[in-house]
Amino acid sequence: MSPIVDLLAASVLLNTAPPQELTLQQVLKANTAAIKAIRSIHVTIEVNSNHPVPGEEKKPPVEALPYITLEWWKDGAHERVRQTWLRGGMGKPDLDVSNGPKGYKALHRYVPNNEPWPPSESSAGRASGELDKIHTDGSLSVTARGMSYMRPFYIGDGTLEEYILKYPSKELAATPATSKFGCYEITTVEKKSRSSGSIDVRDVRVFVDPKAGFWIRRIEKGPWQKSADPGDKGTLISEVKEFKNCGNGIFWPLRIDQSTRLPGHDIGLDFFVRHTLHSINQPLPEEDFEVRFPDWLVVHDKTTGQVFIWGPEDKPRMTFASQAEFIEWNKGGVEAGAHPRTRWMWLTGISIFVGLMLSFIILWRRKTAHVAGGIVQSVQQTSSDENGKP
Repeated sequence: MSPIVDLLAASVLLNTAPPQELTLQQVLKANTAAIKAIRSIHVTIEVNSNHPVPGEEKKPPVEALPYITLEWWKDGAHERVRQTWLRGGMGKPDLDVSNGPKGYKALHRYVPNNEPWPPSESSAGRASGELDKIHTDGSLSVTARGMSYMRPFYIGDGTLEEYILKYPSKELAATPATSKFGCYEITTVEKKSRSSGSIDVRDVRVFVDPKAGFWIRRIEKGPWQKSADPGDKGTLISEVKEFKNCGNGIFWPLRIDQSTRLPGHDIGLDFFVRHTLHSINQPLPEEDFEVRFPDWLVVHDKTTGQVFIWGPEDKPRMTFASQAEFIEWNKGGVEAGAHPRTRWMWLTGISIFVGLMLSFIILWRRKTAHVAGGIVQSVQQTSSDENGKP
């Protein structure tokens, strides 16, 4: 069935059910239909936290600049995610990656306005590129969901239906008529294998809101019961604070808060996620999915094993048959000063040195002239005083 048919089926199911409540299976099917009804989307996701990030000495205000943003384009299986660190990103990679019919393309650690990291003739910089025409079906949604703490969209690595059906202890604990949140409340026990070989468990409660198209409204996860790690003893709560009604029974979460609390603590780690919805279920132009490599970027082709140095028209300017050939070329260039990066590196170094020397000479001359001028003025003043002139 198509997503629209699935969604209509869920709507019909709901409309024909009152006052009869839905079963657990029906709730899970309705939630899956709500997710599948999102065929395409363009959204910007901002993530902030109440804890300082690296480089910050004190707790930031809630309205502080988000520490990370993600822009997510999705049209069926064709996706692109652009991840940018705004605060505390030192050592953490920016990322611009897409997949689809033309293959997988990724640009890592490229910050165009952060010298000296961008690639140039004299240096490869921190940035790198990656191509893969075989493994084109990797789900970038996992990146967008994981980095944005967007657990109310998916839970775990799949849909709520896939997650819940893994555990035998699942049950429908409350319906909108009995829930204080007006939701269908589903409980289960999540399991995890420890390195010791034992199985640890924690209680999970999921709230599915029929008033918001059967999206997940809230998730509560209790502490892991067997772990000795203090970090595993916290209670995690994710809650959608605001949905956008997009019409035709389609909803999208706009504000998501996530909190972690350890036993005996009223204050803990909080995340605040805000979405700007640009379009939903609208055609997206192909250029939205284009990741463009900057000039002089080193690009690795995972399909052929080739290595490229990229050119100004988003095409390779130099091609090496293998990583070994590229390393040999790079090594030879460093030793002999033969390739552009090395020559420009020397020229840049010499230019900087000459510039510093010229600056020093100019400053020295200015200082000498200033001192000399001061001496002349002092002599003139002394002469005036001796002659009795003002």
